[in-house]
Amino acid sequence: MGPVLFLGVSGQIGGAFITSFREKYPDIPITFYLRSAELDGVLHSLGNSTIVHGSFDQLHEIEMLASSHPVVFNFATSINTAVTEAIIRGARSRKVQTGETPVVYHLSGAGNFVDNSESGDYVPTDHRFDDANPDDVRTISASNMPNGPCDELLFAAARKGDAKLYFVCPSGTYGHSRRHIGRSVGSATAFAPGRWVDYMMQNTEALGFGAYVGSGTSVFGVVHVDDIVSLMMLVYQRILDTVKNYQPEDVYSHWYNGVYSEEPSKRIAAAFAKLQARRSKIASAEIRSVAYKDAGLTARYIAGNMLIQCNNSLSLGWKPQGPDLYTALEQLE
Repeated sequence: MGPVLFLGVSGQIGGAFITSFREKYPDIPITFYLRSAELDGVLHSLGNSTIVHGSFDQLHEIEMLASSHPVVFNFATSINTAVTEAIIRGARSRKVQTGETPVVYHLSGAGNFVDNSESGDYVPTDHRFDDANPDDVRTISASNMPNGPCDELLFAAARKGDAKLYFVCPSGTYGHSRRHIGRSVGSATAFAPGRWVDYMMQNTEALGFGAYVGSGTSVFGVVHVDDIVSLMMLVYQRILDTVKNYQPEDVYSHWYNGVYSEEPSKRIAAAFAKLQARRSKIASAEIRSVAYKDAGLTARYIAGNMLIQCNNSLSLGWKPQGPDLYTALEQLE
């Protein structure tokens, strides 16, 4: 498909993905867009690499880069609509210039599918969101926070024929990948806990205890970073297999959820309390049931339920293997 513009190579997922991707596809030219020069040496060592430094504020630069590449990997941000719009403008310009429709491979997030219950109780549903059901995927809109606003823009771009869109949608992602590109240079990003884990750690520290709401039986989907990388590699192969005959409506058939397990919020609270007590961030591993309004910045994810299916992902042969959340948290320093 040609050269790739890669956003997000320093992140928890992107930094692990590039190692697997480059091993399988050593000859594809890649332009990396990132803020820091910390990874420049190791990225150049991959070969066929170009590095452009910049920030998400430089929207014109992102647009120009997108317009000069037939493939864009956006693994950097799923909530920044301005960056998403810049990528879409670039894709549209490229199509006008070349007559070819570019590919945008986007990392979304399953926070979209938390049911917004404030009870903290397990609330069953008659119909779980099924990534293999295009009608379910069509229901995703800007109202599905926090990632829906960007997803809606990308769906619209695909429907208009401006780009061929493919999505991977991880649940709460945990773990350090031993294959992160930054490990060899001691980059802090290679050992970062990931956005969801970081939010949970911050919340536990701010409250001084592990919080859950109500009975703590609500469930949240989680997945290890290496399992998401394996899914992303399978989806890339799917891109290669389908891109030639891609039609605008196909966008609703290329959404791939990533969930390894559904964990009860009370058990999650206990695990983060134990972690933060071990790290001397809180006095003890106490957990408490609190009202929704007192559950802190992650209240929505503590109290609500994420009930989704990964049938589209499983159809590709995806087999998540863990390790589980609790093992990974015990390994954090």
